[in-house]
Amino acid sequence: MNIITNRFDNGDLSFKIRDFAHYVTNVYAALPELDVMHCYQMMKANEVLQRRMLADSMVHELHDAIKALSAWPEMESKGCIWFSFHIGPYHLLAQLLAKLNLPLYVLVSKQVYDDYHHQLLATKVTEHVCLINVEDSQSIWRIKHAIRNGIQILVYLDGNMGAGPKLKHGIHLPLGDRWWHLSTVLAKLARQHHVLVVPIWLFVDNEQKILLKLGVPQVVVDETEFLQNCFLQFYRDMLRYPEQWKGWLFAHHDLSGSTSIPIDSSKSWCFPDFLPYPVNNKYFLLERSTGLFYETNDDRYQHICKGMEIKLSS
Repeated sequence: MNIITNRFDNGDLSFKIRDFAHYVTNVYAALPELDVMHCYQMMKANEVLQRRMLADSMVHELHDAIKALSAWPEMESKGCIWFSFHIGPYHLLAQLLAKLNLPLYVLVSKQVYDDYHHQLLATKVTEHVCLINVEDSQSIWRIKHAIRNGIQILVYLDGNMGAGPKLKHGIHLPLGDRWWHLSTVLAKLARQHHVLVVPIWLFVDNEQKILLKLGVPQVVVDETEFLQNCFLQFYRDMLRYPEQWKGWLFAHHDLSGSTSIPIDSSKSWCFPDFLPYPVNNKYFLLERSTGLFYETNDDRYQHICKGMEIKLSS
């Protein structure tokens, strides 16, 4: 891995360093038996996976299965909420659902919205797909508008809806050495409005074929029970194909929701226990075992970067 150990002024490089820190921390929390080199190799494999495209034959095969569900009278009249995870070629789900020729709201973080909103406007699926930035104060009203008007919603439970330990309306689920804090807001809205919910995600089998994991459309009776069942289905697939999980559960892509903790000299500051995390003109370290951020000085930051460069180049 080509790591530049002087100042990370390049925005793209800083993002890659942060992305690596997030991935290693989250995968380690879920699968603590994996060492950092294994995590790095999995991350590279996942990057290749996200470049997968759907062949026409796959589109028709997967789309037919989804289309059969969308013909349900309840779904035609009230829409549905598709609950998914960042596993497999997840970026293709919106493309598949857009082929139903029905309006679709995709819930994303502010970062994803900023990165892909303008790109989406240039694609052929624009008229059916709308990205909703869930960090916007008006997002809840747009979501409620979609539910009341039968507009379909796609949400990735392990991403923007896993809003951390300060989550007001959610459940806590164990995963590896951590607790996953998962929002129950959408499941509760689905129950209140009698909207169908459908678990759905993609993964690639051992023959490199893209497969569709499609749950049975159902009405939410108890949001906690529904989300627990979704999680257990995802967890089984994640253990079977760990390299296909994007690793988005715990740490997030900025420090806005985290507390920067001053350096404690009693700690042993070394890689991979601590991962470099550059933000603008400041240096932070992300502790792999806890997911906590520590603001650090230039010398210690360079020391961690050098350790990462040596470890990942060996």
